[in-house]
Amino acid sequence: MSKKIFITGTDTDVGKTYVTLKLLQHYQQQGLNAFGLKPVAAGCKRTDDGLRNGDAELIRAVMKDELPYDMVNSFAYEEPLAPNILAQNQLSAQNVIDSVAWIEQSSADVILIEGAGGWLLPLNTKETMADVVRAMDLSVILVVGLRLGCLNHTLLTYNSVKSMNVKFEGWIANEIDPNMRAKQENIDTITAMLGQEPLYRYPYA
Repeated sequence: MSKKIFITGTDTDVGKTYVTLKLLQHYQQQGLNAFGLKPVAAGCKRTDDGLRNGDAELIRAVMKDELPYDMVNSFAYEEPLAPNILAQNQLSAQNVIDSVAWIEQSSADVILIEGAGGWLLPLNTKETMADVVRAMDLSVILVVGLRLGCLNHTLLTYNSVKSMNVKFEGWIANEIDPNMRAKQENIDTITAMLGQEPLYRYPYA
């Protein structure tokens, strides 16, 4: 049975895809078959093959067994806006769950499912991606983008995850601001308040 992990972030543009790629490579180096998915993506480009998301294409490229695009990114939107707005509230948690139902019969050892935006990204006016995670019983890894404001965003996200009785796998410190002051002090604060060290710390790249 595959280990299924949801990759969420403290906000948008905190490096979820970067971390997903790093984790895929980490599992592959351990000899494991790892798949990466990004079911919902906005800001896609029009191509001869249809709408394509750059992050989803990167995930496909790093997998040893490259999946068809639609299996990696089921819901692609051209404009860089929240999916509930783009889908006019016609997207549901069940839609997303159905689009990745094939993973239950997958031979993969690990499946990473990258979210879009932050933890409570709306799918419609009543549901968020968090409802998908809870319904699928996924464990969560939180990507913390190290920048001013990350302490508040981390605690808000962590408390929401725990309040939904979702398994918290851990957090990753991702240095996205090379000029951020007191990086180590921020990491130490998050470590103390979450009660665990970061799984990994990725330097600014």
